[in-house]
This record gives sequence, structure tokens and C-alpha cells, in this order.
Amino acid sequence: MEEIKRLEESALRLEPGFEEREKLLKKVTDYSEEFLKNVYSLPAYNFNAGKGEGIYDFPIQDAPLDFSKVLDILKTNVDTPGLNPASRGHLGYIPGDSIDAAYGGFFNLCQSGKKALNGIETSCKVFP
Repeated sequence: MEEIKRLEESALRLEPGFEEREKLLKKVTDYSEEFLKNVYSLPAYNFNAGKGEGIYDFPIQDAPLDFSKVLDILKTNVDTPGLNPASRGHLGYIPGDSIDAAYGGFFNLCQSGKKALNGIETSCKVFP
């Protein structure tokens, strides 16, 4: 039982408190809003941003990275280089092997829209 308590104390150090979660959420929200603010001006494919190889400079490790640094790595090596399916240049781009999911999503949108228009609450929040 003592071993379990010791492991629990150790594990609790990994769990951020309310204030830390609030700070992290704000950073994620700010990053997301910045991305969405610029999404319509993004190219469909970014040839000039490298290929994201810089992510290999940050392997998984025991010591934490500053969260702002993690978001910078994400932006530089994942969100910016190469293909950008969020760009309007794709005109409804569906990633490979996802056509069935796209059909399902379209069907759900149609059904949810119909229910929303009839005033029936749905679990799928398609319409604000």
C-alpha cells in the first residue's frame, strides 16, 4: 500500500493545477485563433517552409519543454510546411481513405440540419 501511495504522489506531480491548465488553454486558444484568422490566406501547399525536419531536433524526453516552445515547433514543423488541407485552395479536399467518413459526415450534417430546423436538439452541434 505504501508503494501505491508513493506512486500516486509521483503521478500527481504530472497533473497541472487549475491555474496552469487555464494558462495552457489560453495559449492553445490564442494559437488556434491565430491559425483560423489566417487560414483563408494560407497557400494550399507551402514549398518554402522546408519539410518539417526540425521536429526531429525535439525527441520525446524526460525534461519538459516550455509550452510556448512546443507550439512554435508545431507551427514551424507541422502546420506550416507542405500540404495545408485547411486552405481554401483545396476546394473540399478529403484526405486519402476518408471518403466514407466524409459521406457519413455529410449525411450527419444533413440530418442534424433538418432536426435543428425543426427545433429538435441534437448531439451534433453543427449549427450554432
